[in-house]
Amino acid sequence: MFFTRTSRNLNISPDSTLIAKCECSDSEWKDASIRLDDFLGNDDGFFLIGGQDFSKSANNVRIASEGAEATILYAELQKRNGDWRTDSINLDMFIENADGSLCLDVTSSRSNIEQLLATSSISESHLARMLCAIAEIAVSQCGKAAKALQDEIHADIGQGASIALTSVNSAFGAIERARNQLENTEGDNMRMMKSQARELDTIFATAGQDWAEIQEIAARASQRTKNFQHTTLNDTIIGIERVERVLNHQMEKTKLEQEKYKRDLTSLEHQLNLIRQEKKKAAERAHEANARTIGFSVVSNA
Repeated sequence: MFFTRTSRNLNISPDSTLIAKCECSDSEWKDASIRLDDFLGNDDGFFLIGGQDFSKSANNVRIASEGAEATILYAELQKRNGDWRTDSINLDMFIENADGSLCLDVTSSRSNIEQLLATSSISESHLARMLCAIAEIAVSQCGKAAKALQDEIHADIGQGASIALTSVNSAFGAIERARNQLENTEGDNMRMMKSQARELDTIFATAGQDWAEIQEIAARASQRTKNFQHTTLNDTIIGIERVERVLNHQMEKTKLEQEKYKRDLTSLEHQLNLIRQEKKKAAERAHEANARTIGFSVVSNA
């Protein structure tokens, strides 16, 4: 988060790629870029984090730095009805400098994006769509990270097991050679036996070290798995739970609004029925009054 702190020469290309010089952990500076269209969309005139291809319905795309912790993206976004709306979004809320590379920071996005409700006219439905899109990205990135971790662990264990297997085979080979030499030795040849013993001792010591290395690799793999569970996987689960809470809140709000609309409709129907009844009674009274008038005229003429 706050890539602006460690970036300079910020610019945006015609294809909506953010370009910058980013500082690395060794204090060196390197060229970096990130294509905003890959994770930024247009939702009826609002920027949508987790969407795509906002630039296809945007004009006057530009960026501006506001202090050391904010790079703001501005654009005129086309709405569904064809009108245009000017919108802006703080790129530091979801982009980070990862050792000299610009990348999407979905962990901070899920928490920071909710702050937009307090600072802009963004609606809860738009927020829900944004959080869902970010959650999808987080799940995808979590799956890729898990696969990469699995491949690395398999490679490490496979390499360690290959080395240990070679050591074991060498040990068995040395035992077989020693047995053959001892069988072919006539008389008491202590020098050869001591030589074989030293060779076997060295080989078994090496095999022991190799197997210890396998145990260390397994322990590291276990720790890396636990770290993955406590960081990437846990952050993804928290993000999904946050999205679920937002959606549940919106569904409950929608349900309450529907119930209110239903009550208002029932009340309106009741009022219409009263009006119809009153109109019917008025028509009946008018008819009765008209009948009495006609009767009175007949009597008078008689």
